[in-house]
Amino acid sequence: MNVCVLGLSHIILIAMVVVPGISNDLQSCQAAQLRCHARSGCLMALSNFFLHCQTVIKGDTKASCPTECKHALVSLLSTEDNAGVAFINCDCHKGGVCSERKERVAVCQNEVLESINVLREDAQPVSCNLARGVCEADTSCLAALQYYYDHCSRLFSGVRCTARCRNSLEILSRQPHASKLRTCKCDGTEDYDCEALKVNTEAMCFHNKRKIRNDINSIPDSGDDLSKESDEPYNKKKMTARDKKNAKRRKRRNRALTNLKKAQRDKKLKEKKSTQRKTQKSSSTKS
Repeated sequence: MNVCVLGLSHIILIAMVVVPGISNDLQSCQAAQLRCHARSGCLMALSNFFLHCQTVIKGDTKASCPTECKHALVSLLSTEDNAGVAFINCDCHKGGVCSERKERVAVCQNEVLESINVLREDAQPVSCNLARGVCEADTSCLAALQYYYDHCSRLFSGVRCTARCRNSLEILSRQPHASKLRTCKCDGTEDYDCEALKVNTEAMCFHNKRKIRNDINSIPDSGDDLSKESDEPYNKKKMTARDKKNAKRRKRRNRALTNLKKAQRDKKLKEKKSTQRKTQKSSSTKS
Protein backbone atom coordinates (compact mmCIF):
# COMPACT_ATOMS: atom_id res chain seq x y z
CA MET A 1 0.00 0.00 0.00
CA ASN A 2 1.31 3.40 -0.98
CA VAL A 3 1.08 5.44 2.22
CA CYS A 4 1.30 9.18 1.68
CA VAL A 5 1.98 11.06 4.88
CA LEU A 6 2.35 14.82 5.19
CA GLY A 7 5.89 16.16 5.28
CA LEU A 8 4.97 17.02 8.87
CA SER A 9 4.44 13.32 9.60
CA HIS A 10 7.00 13.19 12.40
CA ILE A 11 5.19 16.15 13.98
CA ILE A 12 3.04 13.51 15.65
CA LEU A 13 5.99 12.59 17.88
CA ILE A 14 6.28 16.18 19.07
CA ALA A 15 2.52 16.56 19.38
CA MET A 16 2.36 13.59 21.74
CA VAL A 17 4.20 15.68 24.31
CA VAL A 18 1.63 18.45 24.02
CA VAL A 19 -1.49 16.36 23.46
CA PRO A 20 -1.24 12.95 25.16
CA GLY A 21 -2.93 9.88 23.72
CA ILE A 22 -2.35 10.39 20.01
CA SER A 23 -2.67 7.17 18.06
CA ASN A 24 -0.21 6.18 15.34
CA ASP A 25 -2.99 4.61 13.23
CA LEU A 26 -3.48 6.50 9.97
CA GLN A 27 -6.99 7.30 8.75
CA SER A 28 -7.97 8.01 5.17
CA CYS A 29 -8.00 11.77 4.58
CA GLN A 30 -11.71 11.72 3.76
CA ALA A 31 -12.56 9.96 7.03
CA ALA A 32 -10.25 12.28 8.99
CA GLN A 33 -11.87 15.35 7.44
CA LEU A 34 -15.39 14.10 8.23
CA ARG A 35 -14.32 13.38 11.81
CA CYS A 36 -12.98 16.93 12.07
CA HIS A 37 -16.22 18.38 10.63
CA ALA A 38 -18.18 16.69 13.43
CA ARG A 39 -16.46 18.91 16.02
CA SER A 40 -17.15 22.65 16.02
CA GLY A 41 -13.64 23.56 17.16
CA CYS A 42 -11.91 21.33 14.63
CA LEU A 43 -14.21 22.59 11.87
CA MET A 44 -13.20 26.17 12.70
CA ALA A 45 -9.50 25.23 12.75
CA LEU A 46 -9.83 23.38 9.44
CA SER A 47 -11.63 26.35 7.86
CA ASN A 48 -8.81 28.63 9.04
CA PHE A 49 -6.25 26.20 7.61
CA PHE A 50 -7.77 26.26 4.12
CA LEU A 51 -8.26 30.04 4.35
CA HIS A 52 -4.89 31.15 5.74
CA CYS A 53 -2.76 28.48 4.03
CA GLN A 54 -4.27 29.07 0.60
CA THR A 55 -1.06 30.48 -0.91
CA VAL A 56 0.93 27.53 0.44
CA ILE A 57 -1.60 24.95 -0.79
CA LYS A 58 -1.62 26.53 -4.26
CA GLY A 59 2.17 26.50 -4.37
CA ASP A 60 2.51 30.30 -4.50
CA THR A 61 4.70 30.23 -1.37
CA LYS A 62 7.55 27.72 -1.50
CA ALA A 63 10.39 29.23 0.52
CA SER A 64 8.68 30.23 3.77
CA CYS A 65 5.51 29.69 5.78
CA PRO A 66 3.22 32.73 6.25
CA THR A 67 2.55 33.52 9.91
CA GLU A 68 -1.22 33.13 9.50
CA CYS A 69 -0.76 29.66 7.98
CA LYS A 70 1.63 28.66 10.77
CA HIS A 71 -0.91 29.76 13.39
CA ALA A 72 -3.69 27.87 11.56
CA LEU A 73 -1.63 24.66 11.60
CA VAL A 74 -0.80 25.04 15.30
CA SER A 75 -4.53 25.53 16.00
CA LEU A 76 -5.35 22.42 13.98
CA LEU A 77 -2.87 20.43 16.08
CA SER A 78 -4.54 21.74 19.25
CA THR A 79 -8.02 20.38 18.50
CA GLU A 80 -9.89 18.11 20.91
CA ASP A 81 -9.70 14.33 20.53
CA ASN A 82 -6.70 14.89 18.21
CA ALA A 83 -9.09 15.23 15.27
CA GLY A 84 -6.86 17.87 13.69
CA VAL A 85 -3.74 15.74 14.13
CA ALA A 86 -5.55 12.86 12.42
CA PHE A 87 -6.27 15.10 9.42
CA ILE A 88 -2.66 16.35 9.21
CA ASN A 89 -1.28 12.78 9.34
CA CYS A 90 -3.99 11.16 7.22
CA ASP A 91 -3.37 8.62 4.44
CA CYS A 92 -3.91 10.00 0.93
CA HIS A 93 -3.95 6.47 -0.58
CA LYS A 94 -3.90 7.20 -4.32
CA GLY A 95 -2.27 10.63 -4.00
CA GLY A 96 -3.38 13.34 -6.43
CA VAL A 97 -4.41 16.71 -5.01
CA CYS A 98 -4.19 15.39 -1.46
CA SER A 99 -0.54 14.35 -1.81
CA GLU A 100 0.33 17.60 -3.56
CA ARG A 101 -1.20 19.64 -0.74
CA LYS A 102 0.71 17.68 1.88
CA GLU A 103 4.03 18.14 0.09
CA ARG A 104 3.52 21.88 -0.23
CA VAL A 105 2.51 22.38 3.40
CA ALA A 106 5.79 20.72 4.42
CA VAL A 107 7.42 24.15 4.06
CA CYS A 108 5.81 25.03 7.42
CA GLN A 109 7.22 22.00 9.25
CA ASN A 110 10.06 23.54 11.29
CA GLU A 111 8.21 26.73 12.23
CA VAL A 112 5.12 24.80 13.35
CA LEU A 113 7.24 22.49 15.51
CA GLU A 114 8.82 25.51 17.19
CA SER A 115 5.42 27.15 17.72
CA ILE A 116 3.97 24.05 19.39
CA ASN A 117 6.62 24.32 22.10
CA VAL A 118 5.53 27.86 23.02
CA LEU A 119 2.08 26.54 23.97
CA ARG A 120 3.45 24.92 27.11
CA GLU A 121 2.26 26.52 30.35
CA ASP A 122 5.78 27.58 31.31
CA ALA A 123 6.53 29.10 27.89
CA GLN A 124 6.68 32.80 27.04
CA PRO A 125 3.48 34.66 25.99
CA VAL A 126 2.38 34.07 22.40
CA SER A 127 0.78 36.44 19.90
CA CYS A 128 -2.92 37.15 20.48
CA ASN A 129 -3.84 35.78 17.04
CA LEU A 130 -2.22 32.44 17.88
CA ALA A 131 -3.81 32.37 21.36
CA ARG A 132 -7.23 33.02 19.84
CA GLY A 133 -6.70 30.37 17.16
CA VAL A 134 -5.81 27.74 19.75
CA CYS A 135 -8.96 28.60 21.72
CA GLU A 136 -11.16 28.47 18.61
CA ALA A 137 -9.84 24.99 17.82
CA ASP A 138 -11.50 23.61 20.96
CA THR A 139 -15.31 23.36 20.87
CA SER A 140 -15.85 24.41 24.51
CA CYS A 141 -13.37 27.28 24.27
CA LEU A 142 -14.89 28.40 20.96
CA ALA A 143 -18.35 28.52 22.59
CA ALA A 144 -16.95 30.52 25.54
CA LEU A 145 -15.19 32.90 23.14
CA GLN A 146 -18.41 33.43 21.17
CA TYR A 147 -20.25 34.10 24.45
CA TYR A 148 -17.57 36.69 25.23
CA TYR A 149 -18.04 38.32 21.80
CA ASP A 150 -21.81 38.45 22.32
CA HIS A 151 -21.69 40.06 25.78
CA CYS A 152 -18.68 42.39 25.68
CA SER A 153 -19.59 44.76 22.83
CA ARG A 154 -19.50 47.76 25.20
CA LEU A 155 -16.04 46.77 26.35
CA PHE A 156 -14.87 46.59 22.73
CA SER A 157 -16.10 50.18 22.30
CA GLY A 158 -14.24 51.29 25.41
CA VAL A 159 -17.45 52.18 27.29
CA ARG A 160 -17.65 49.77 30.25
CA CYS A 161 -17.46 46.16 31.37
CA THR A 162 -20.95 44.85 32.15
CA ALA A 163 -21.78 42.08 34.62
CA ARG A 164 -22.48 39.71 31.72
CA CYS A 165 -19.16 40.60 30.15
CA ARG A 166 -17.30 39.86 33.39
CA ASN A 167 -19.18 36.58 33.66
CA SER A 168 -18.21 35.64 30.10
CA LEU A 169 -14.56 36.45 30.88
CA GLU A 170 -14.76 34.22 33.96
CA ILE A 171 -16.16 31.36 31.86
CA LEU A 172 -13.47 31.91 29.23
CA SER A 173 -10.69 31.93 31.83
CA ARG A 174 -11.76 28.44 33.00
CA GLN A 175 -11.14 26.94 29.55
CA PRO A 176 -7.78 25.11 29.36
CA HIS A 177 -7.33 26.16 25.72
CA ALA A 178 -7.77 29.83 26.68
CA SER A 179 -4.82 29.89 29.08
CA LYS A 180 -2.68 32.01 26.73
CA LEU A 181 -5.31 34.65 25.95
CA ARG A 182 -4.89 37.00 28.90
CA THR A 183 -1.09 37.07 28.69
CA CYS A 184 -0.88 37.18 24.89
CA LYS A 185 1.06 39.89 23.05
CA CYS A 186 -0.40 42.26 20.47
CA ASP A 187 1.71 42.36 17.29
CA GLY A 188 -0.39 44.73 15.18
CA THR A 189 -1.80 42.05 12.86
CA GLU A 190 -5.06 41.63 14.79
CA ASP A 191 -8.38 42.56 13.17
CA TYR A 192 -9.23 44.80 16.15
CA ASP A 193 -7.47 47.37 18.37
CA CYS A 194 -5.65 44.80 20.47
CA GLU A 195 -3.67 47.15 22.73
CA ALA A 196 -6.70 49.29 23.60
CA LEU A 197 -8.84 46.20 24.28
CA LYS A 198 -6.24 44.75 26.67
CA VAL A 199 -5.92 48.08 28.51
CA ASN A 200 -9.71 48.50 28.76
CA THR A 201 -10.20 44.90 29.90
CA GLU A 202 -7.68 45.23 32.73
CA ALA A 203 -9.04 48.63 33.80
CA MET A 204 -12.78 48.03 33.46
CA CYS A 205 -13.10 44.29 34.17
CA PHE A 206 -10.20 43.47 36.47
CA HIS A 207 -9.51 46.98 37.88
CA ASN A 208 -5.78 46.33 37.69
CA LYS A 209 -4.50 49.92 37.65
CA ARG A 210 -0.84 48.98 38.13
CA LYS A 211 -0.99 46.68 35.10
CA ILE A 212 -2.59 49.48 33.09
CA ARG A 213 0.20 51.93 33.92
CA ASN A 214 2.79 49.37 32.80
CA ASP A 215 0.89 48.70 29.57
CA ILE A 216 0.59 52.39 28.80
CA ASN A 217 4.29 52.96 29.47
CA SER A 218 5.18 50.08 27.14
CA ILE A 219 3.20 51.54 24.23
CA PRO A 220 5.18 53.95 21.98
CA ASP A 221 4.19 57.58 22.48
CA SER A 222 2.16 58.75 19.51
CA GLY A 223 1.82 62.30 20.79
CA ASP A 224 -1.83 61.78 21.72
CA ASP A 225 -3.52 61.41 25.07
CA LEU A 226 -3.73 57.60 25.35
CA SER A 227 -6.24 57.69 28.21
CA LYS A 228 -8.68 59.60 26.00
CA GLU A 229 -7.95 57.37 23.04
CA SER A 230 -8.78 54.17 24.94
CA ASP A 231 -12.20 55.55 25.91
CA GLU A 232 -13.05 56.54 22.36
CA PRO A 233 -15.24 54.07 20.47
CA TYR A 234 -13.14 52.27 17.87
CA ASN A 235 -15.59 52.85 15.05
CA LYS A 236 -15.08 56.63 15.30
CA LYS A 237 -11.34 56.41 14.64
CA LYS A 238 -10.00 57.27 11.22
CA MET A 239 -9.74 54.16 9.06
CA THR A 240 -6.19 53.42 7.99
CA ALA A 241 -5.06 50.95 5.33
CA ARG A 242 -4.36 48.42 8.10
CA ASP A 243 -7.82 49.00 9.59
CA LYS A 244 -9.40 48.26 6.22
CA LYS A 245 -7.36 45.09 5.87
CA ASN A 246 -8.35 44.02 9.39
CA ALA A 247 -12.01 44.77 8.60
CA LYS A 248 -11.80 42.31 5.70
CA ARG A 249 -10.30 39.70 8.03
CA ARG A 250 -13.13 40.33 10.48
CA LYS A 251 -15.68 39.74 7.74
CA ARG A 252 -14.02 36.46 6.76
CA ARG A 253 -13.95 35.31 10.39
CA ASN A 254 -17.61 36.28 10.92
CA ARG A 255 -18.51 34.45 7.72
CA ALA A 256 -16.72 31.35 9.01
CA LEU A 257 -18.60 31.58 12.33
CA THR A 258 -21.90 31.99 10.46
CA ASN A 259 -21.17 28.93 8.32
CA LEU A 260 -20.24 27.01 11.46
CA LYS A 261 -23.53 27.90 13.17
CA LYS A 262 -25.47 27.00 10.01
CA ALA A 263 -23.72 23.62 9.83
CA GLN A 264 -24.62 22.98 13.48
CA ARG A 265 -28.27 23.95 12.90
CA ASP A 266 -28.49 21.76 9.79
CA LYS A 267 -27.01 18.84 11.70
CA LYS A 268 -29.52 19.22 14.55
CA LEU A 269 -32.40 19.55 12.07
CA LYS A 270 -31.26 16.43 10.22
CA GLU A 271 -31.04 14.48 13.49
CA LYS A 272 -34.49 15.71 14.51
CA LYS A 273 -36.04 14.64 11.19
CA SER A 274 -34.31 11.27 11.43
CA THR A 275 -35.73 10.76 14.94
CA GLN A 276 -39.21 11.74 13.75
CA ARG A 277 -39.03 9.27 10.85
CA LYS A 278 -37.97 6.48 13.20
CA THR A 279 -40.82 7.34 15.58
CA GLN A 280 -43.37 7.35 12.74
CA LYS A 281 -42.02 4.07 11.40
CA SER A 282 -42.21 2.51 14.86
CA SER A 283 -45.81 3.73 15.31
CA SER A 284 -46.83 2.33 11.91
CA THR A 285 -45.29 -1.05 12.73
CA LYS A 286 -47.14 -1.27 16.04
CA SER A 287 -50.49 -0.33 14.46
